[in-house]
Amino acid sequence: MLAPGVVARDAQQLLAAGLRIATRAPGSGTGRYFEETVANAGTDMSALNITATVHTDREAAEQLRRGIADITPACRAAATESGLDFVAVGWESVDLVLPRGLYFRTLLQHLLDALRADDTFLLAERLGGYDFPDSGKLIWAAE
Repeated sequence: MLAPGVVARDAQQLLAAGLRIATRAPGSGTGRYFEETVANAGTDMSALNITATVHTDREAAEQLRRGIADITPACRAAATESGLDFVAVGWESVDLVLPRGLYFRTLLQHLLDALRADDTFLLAERLGGYDFPDSGKLIWAAE
């Protein structure tokens, strides 16, 4: 996500600009993805101007709105929800792995039904950054 007035087209431009960064908590999925993005851009984390560490996308957006940071790793939906610009640097897949017996439980099936509902798809389309037409699909089961 980008603070108002920050302009960039890709991760290399963002990291080369010396911008203030609100990074994510060590060990978090977003934090690990950011570290990999930084490494793939040929930059060292110690060279970055990190001004804050945040735990959620909403907290990250707040750092941008308050002028504490210029950029922060987050998802497109959080940027859209917060009225902030966004530069995509990649996609992340999320797989749910669980014992076979849990897949068929009523509560999980209700969750999967909600993910497949038309209003969920409309919200995902409005926020942007989601692609889940196969959500809830059982792709492998050990016999």
